[in-house]
Amino acid sequence: RAKAKAAARPSLAVKAERKRLIREGFLEVDRAEGSEDGFLLQVTTDSESWTFCHVYVPPRSFNEAELLEENKTMVLSVERAEGESLCVVKDDVEYDLAMGENILIRPGQVYNVRNKSETSSAMIHMMVYAVDRD
Repeated sequence: RAKAKAAARPSLAVKAERKRLIREGFLEVDRAEGSEDGFLLQVTTDSESWTFCHVYVPPRSFNEAELLEENKTMVLSVERAEGESLCVVKDDVEYDLAMGENILIRPGQVYNVRNKSETSSAMIHMMVYAVDRD
């Protein structure tokens, strides 16, 4: 039993990576209820039309489901993940993604991201395009 509990805890490497990313300017996102840990977010570009971010997803962690605004379109690109352990739930349909794969979130869709890996963190590049509909 002690081994099973030890395996479920974040490794020292995952903890060290999280600390390093925070030092490098990543911001902590509130942990969703039931999630192992909160995501980290680094905005690299934020203009009137485009927002680009890196999203760090710890092992056994997920975010709350979100509704994408009607004037926005989002692409999530998997920079790093263990196998197909990164899962995007879009309108109640699960999509398992591996490194190098992308998924499009359309305006008005409900989505969330889940890292099903027990030991490895994942990294996503998030691109959001906003259209001014005035």
